[in-house]
Order: sequence, then structure tokens, then C-alpha cells
Amino acid sequence: CTEKPSVIVECGFLSNEEDERLLTTNEYREEIAYSIAAGLTDYYK
Repeated sequence: CTEKPSVIVECGFLSNEEDERLLTTNEYREEIAYSIAAGLTDYYK
């Protein structure tokens, strides 16, 4: 078993109506993707 850093990113829950509504929009998913990428970039600087 190789040990590598890892994370679980939970951006919402489909059991939550507001989260489900947001997760069905491209704009929100793009915002999430950008935020994750920005966080990784900051971490590895």
C-alpha cells in the first residue's frame, strides 16, 4: 500500500433540496471546480 495525501471533497448533499438545486447548475459546478483548483494551487505554492 502506497501512502499518498488524499482528500474527500463533499460539495453538497442530494438529500438537501437547495444543494440538489445548486448542483444541477453548470455555474455552481464550475465555481466548485475553480475553488478546489485554487485551494490546491495555494497549498502547493
